[in-house]
Amino acid sequence: MKMLPKDVLIACFVGGLMLTGCSADKRGAATTDTKADRLTVINTACPIEPDDTFELTNRPAELVRVVNGQNIGFCCDHCTAKFDKMDEKQKGDVLKAAMANKAK
Repeated sequence: MKMLPKDVLIACFVGGLMLTGCSADKRGAATTDTKADRLTVINTACPIEPDDTFELTNRPAELVRVVNGQNIGFCCDHCTAKFDKMDEKQKGDVLKAAMANKAK
């Protein structure tokens, strides 16, 4: 099958999108960064991008979501946006992933 230059360009673009992980700024959205804006979470690795790790305490509130009363931490606003678009079953699966990485 002969690929045209346009096809090669599209294939490279799509392949590049699939290979990129969380490309968002890891600090998340700009905040006032006060102690009240920070929470303790149950996980130390992002359930969307598990290679991105962080501390259990002092997580920026905008990078935390609550599922069944559990604070789940995320690495960046890109991952929280992905989470926010999920249905309830998918959010439950994310909670299970976070619980698997729950601090002892």
